[in-house]
Amino acid sequence: MFRPVAPVKDLLSGKSEHLYAAPDGGLWLLTDQGAVRFSPDGTGPVVSTAGVGAPVGVDAAGRIWAVGEDQAAISAWDGAAWTRYGTEAGWTPLDEAESWYRYVGWGQGDAAGRFWLPTSADVRFFDGARWTAFTPAEMGMEEDEERDLILDLVLTIPESTGQVWVGACLWSGPGPFGGWGARWFDGRTWRGAESPVASGCVNRIVEDANGRIWLGADTDLWRYDPSSEDWTQFAPPEEPPFGFLRFGSITTLALPPSGEAWVAFLLCGGASCDTEAFYRLRDGVWDLVMEEPLIGRHTLAFDPSGDPWLFAEAVYRIREDGIEMIAPLYAQSAAVDSAGQIWFTAWYRGQNRLWTLDWE
Repeated sequence: MFRPVAPVKDLLSGKSEHLYAAPDGGLWLLTDQGAVRFSPDGTGPVVSTAGVGAPVGVDAAGRIWAVGEDQAAISAWDGAAWTRYGTEAGWTPLDEAESWYRYVGWGQGDAAGRFWLPTSADVRFFDGARWTAFTPAEMGMEEDEERDLILDLVLTIPESTGQVWVGACLWSGPGPFGGWGARWFDGRTWRGAESPVASGCVNRIVEDANGRIWLGADTDLWRYDPSSEDWTQFAPPEEPPFGFLRFGSITTLALPPSGEAWVAFLLCGGASCDTEAFYRLRDGVWDLVMEEPLIGRHTLAFDPSGDPWLFAEAVYRIREDGIEMIAPLYAQSAAVDSAGQIWFTAWYRGQNRLWTLDWE
């Protein structure tokens, strides 16, 4: 059922590969050293980012954005040349941030053509000429005095509204330590400071087929209807049946067209939070999907028939009557393109390969 496309090293050098399904139907494979695009017409040219930085996103115009290791500037590849944007263009070097932990997350473009990026210090966007940054305080988040916590900001731009949603989670040691909740930008101001999700660890925000926004705040699952501005809360399942382990936060949230919610809860116990428990929420009832916790982080994807696939230390197919391990392929990353095709990278016979799922 799996077709190897090519060894990753034959396409790109580098590591920490990332698969990105572009809205135009293309699929991007990116590493910390370059990027290559796949399309129905074939494979595009390899763009090396060596000496420029690690890719942090591809915008609606197809530009590749990369940030240097010192994070003092950001550069964009337009297909012909790199353009560097530094402080003269509004980019704020992250070495000026107070936090000792600095990063630039994966970006996303909005309907207005702006390119948004979450960082360890703020959320910023490029309007075609300059960068503008919003600090957590400017987004209406109450920053804690204690800054030895690691701040993780996530960003989602729902297609139905075009609003920019941001979630904030704080981490200390092995697991989550609360957070500053979620906010959303309506084009003029940041909203959400008075919402039920104004606080808590928010690290997953997803839009469903009906345009509703789902997110996890600590261990609670919430659903927001933009048309009515109503919030619906789904309390977590009972304590996990895994001995002394407890729920930490929601780490995976997938919403197939069927209307169910598939959720992975981080499990914590003792001095570690390194396993997850998968559940399905259907008609308000939680069902445990796997009888044993899974180690590490995982990706859940749905094929065109609606069947869920779990990419972890192996590839699993989930059916109503149980879970079947299909192949002993340890997936590193996975994505679903606009045609519903599933792609993933995984090691096989000593090589890290790009694979696709021939689901029919």
